[in-house]
Amino acid sequence: MRWPHSYLVDVSPVALAADLFTATPFIAELSPLRLSAINVTATLCHFRAEAFSPTLFAHYGVTAPDALVRAAAPRQAQFLAGRCAARLALAAIAADHRSPPRGAGGQACWPAGVFGAISHSDSQALCAVGRTSPLGLDIESPLAADAAEELAPLIGGDEEWALLAALPRGVAVALLFSAKESLYKALYPRLQRYIDFAEVRLQAADVGGCCLFLRPRSALAVALPAGQRFAVHWQSCGEQLLTYTRYSDGPLPA
Repeated sequence: MRWPHSYLVDVSPVALAADLFTATPFIAELSPLRLSAINVTATLCHFRAEAFSPTLFAHYGVTAPDALVRAAAPRQAQFLAGRCAARLALAAIAADHRSPPRGAGGQACWPAGVFGAISHSDSQALCAVGRTSPLGLDIESPLAADAAEELAPLIGGDEEWALLAALPRGVAVALLFSAKESLYKALYPRLQRYIDFAEVRLQAADVGGCCLFLRPRSALAVALPAGQRFAVHWQSCGEQLLTYTRYSDGPLPA
């Protein structure tokens, strides 16, 4: 299925990409991606995992972390494509566009004064960067019915699923999973830890406006400013779902 509200723009080759990279069969396309609800610079990389070779890390100016060298080739391909998208996004905002190194927690370490987020699927990698506040970004595919039913209790409670009842179950489960993942990425620079799904609750859903509102619970609520509520937006990325958010200390209206 195609998701509502597709915002992929300018699918022609990007001049910056030609300046940064010599073409190989691995990258099928690098293009800008407009995230309609927040003012950031985002890039999309379509890649061919079957064309991956470890020699491409040097070709694209990306250093593979030691732990990744032992990973399966598809995982290495995803990492490389994500870093290529990151290098292009950083170049587009005139920042240091060397490949962001990987931190101890697995997070990308961005240049001073830059916030960013990376996500990837089997064939697409995305990066968003900005200079104002931490970002979260995640891409997922709709789930099959049996997988959705198995995962739903791990991701949200009955009250949360009731707010997404207008969506097909496989879409709703993928959406809430992705939204919480995006929020976790945006909160990581502040909290320096990963967050359990149960620590954030879906409070409201504007399905027509493609926006979910999440509120922290339990210990997470204590660690953040009082009254925090987070807006996570979504849009399509081909056949997949893209969610994104940004973190600031100021609460959204309840």
